Amino acid sequence: MGAIVEYGIAAGAALFVFAAVTLVHQFVSGRRGKVQDVRRKAAIRRVAGLPPWFERWAAHVEEGLGRSRVRFKFIHYFALVAALMAVAFLVGIVLLRNPVAFGILALTAVVVPEHFLRNRIQALRNKLLAQLGPAVRLVAAEHAGTPQVNRAIIHVTDKLDQPLKGVFEKAANGFLAGKSYDHVFGQMYKDLDFEYGRIFVQGLRVLADDSSMRHILWWLAEHITSQLDDINSEKASLSGERLMSVVAVAFMIPVLLLMLKIVPETYSYLVHHPTGRLVACMCLSAPLVGVLFDRLGAGAGR
Repeated sequence: MGAIVEYGIAAGAALFVFAAVTLVHQFVSGRRGKVQDVRRKAAIRRVAGLPPWFERWAAHVEEGLGRSRVRFKFIHYFALVAALMAVAFLVGIVLLRNPVAFGILALTAVVVPEHFLRNRIQALRNKLLAQLGPAVRLVAAEHAGTPQVNRAIIHVTDKLDQPLKGVFEKAANGFLAGKSYDHVFGQMYKDLDFEYGRIFVQGLRVLADDSSMRHILWWLAEHITSQLDDINSEKASLSGERLMSVVAVAFMIPVLLLMLKIVPETYSYLVHHPTGRLVACMCLSAPLVGVLFDRLGAGAGR
């Protein structure tokens, strides 16, 4: 069982490296501006000669981090994935001596963090949608008394809660700075990156040119309410099943490692016997299967 000791030591070292990289990056990032940060990223990628697929993946992750509004930077995310990759190597190669198991865990190290990021983005969209319904009604009512879209947005901003308030504050500051409708609404269109958010921004742009089109906002508010009812109904029906699946998936790998510790014969069976190696791969693939079914269920519900 010396491999288990090596696994624990190496896993601790990997987590230490992750923490060290995070602290160093936070220290350095606090001493540079945004322009210097962009130049540094470009210079690192040129000097390192990173392959195109990695640059595409990095751009995809950075976009997801921005849309999810988490405090993680790409370097933190990459360090986390690298630490998980190290654990995958230790469990799959050092502990189980199973390259297929290592491949499954390595794929899990990439897919699971991205899945949590996707869920975070969807949760943020649902929260924005829940806040958008009352906001649309407020804008419509304000526009009825002040038939100017920019003034309606400025007056409504203080009545909203975060995170939607931040979107309206950005738009209000843009109008106060004298920026055009196209510029302000273009930014709002990016911030409200979901179906009803984009419809709302497009409706505001139409309303800016023709104040008689105010009924668009009332129509949109009714449809948002209907959509929220559907989302809440779906969430109530699926919450129990999703919780059970998450618990089952989360405990699969710890139970496997616990069996290796408690029953000595388990290690020999999982490492040397073909059926045992297959069982190990099936257990380790549980998180991937859980992510797959979660995405399929979410896709069917949306």
